[in-house]
Amino acid sequence: MEKAHDMAETLAINAALCYQCAKCSAGCPAAEEMDLLPHQVMHLAGLGREDRVLGAKTLWICAGCYACATRCPNGINVTEVMDALRQQARAAGVACPMPEVAAFHETFLK
Repeated sequence: MEKAHDMAETLAINAALCYQCAKCSAGCPAAEEMDLLPHQVMHLAGLGREDRVLGAKTLWICAGCYACATRCPNGINVTEVMDALRQQARAAGVACPMPEVAAFHETFLK
């Protein structure tokens, strides 16, 4: 239960710090393949719309390269947020909308 609380706290703190400058999205090398851009994920998470975010391709397309985090003027670790949301989606049983990407992540985690 502690881990779930930490994840929710991480999301809430980071979402509250984001003021939607979109620098994370502008620097994302995978943005053109995403259905929600990183700043949109932060906005929706801040609104408590994890239901919309957890089913997005974005969580699975994120390369974890930290380009977004290094560009953020508020020091938000957007990559950590994406990881937390991906874990939340897995825990909630939300299927990845792209099976080949889910297979990659499963293999990588093993």
